[in-house]
Amino acid sequence: MSALPEAGLTGKLGSNPARNQQKYGKRMMTRLTNWHLIWLGLGLTLLLLSLSVVWLNIALVDMSYRIEDLKSTVDRVENLNDKLKLERLNLVSSRRLGELSRDFNLHQPETSRIRRLKP
Repeated sequence: MSALPEAGLTGKLGSNPARNQQKYGKRMMTRLTNWHLIWLGLGLTLLLLSLSVVWLNIALVDMSYRIEDLKSTVDRVENLNDKLKLERLNLVSSRRLGELSRDFNLHQPETSRIRRLKP
């Protein structure tokens, strides 16, 4: 058998294999580069979204702790307020004031000694 002609070996690409490799190699590199850029962009977007979700979860946990601290502070202040109201009522009670007046020898003033002021 005879050797195949050079044009038959190269097929549809043409007769100069070096030129074909240079021509189609650049086009293939451009395509690969474009796909690589697309995948890189998608990867970076996914990374940013993942970091955002993690950051939001951390912020949510932090806010939950702050809410719990504020609830405990509100409970403590309400408890103190109730105790102070009770103590005030005890201090101004008529029974206690009567006991204090007896201890200090205080008595009701005479009617003539009471002066009424006009508002």
